Amino acid sequence: MTPAASDAFDVWIHIKEVCPQGGDFTADEQCHAMVARDGVAMGCSVVRATPQTYNADTFQLVQRSGDVMVGRLVDTGLWDEPVTWRRAAPAQVS
Repeated sequence: MTPAASDAFDVWIHIKEVCPQGGDFTADEQCHAMVARDGVAMGCSVVRATPQTYNADTFQLVQRSGDVMVGRLVDTGLWDEPVTWRRAAPAQVS
């Protein structure tokens, strides 16, 4: 995560998605996150993905604790699903 402005950050994320309907997906995305009211709004673009048809992610998140954010994954009219982000390792801010 790199500060882009006072309430904005450039973020790189690695996604591993396992769908209950079948299929595993991985993606590396470059995102822009903005602090908005009590949460974070984040829009991403795909850098690389398997399969290559993976859609870029958009998140609306609210901090629940130091290690957990909850919210929605909303993607190009295809998804509007609840998500939980858990920090797997200490924060890496540069």
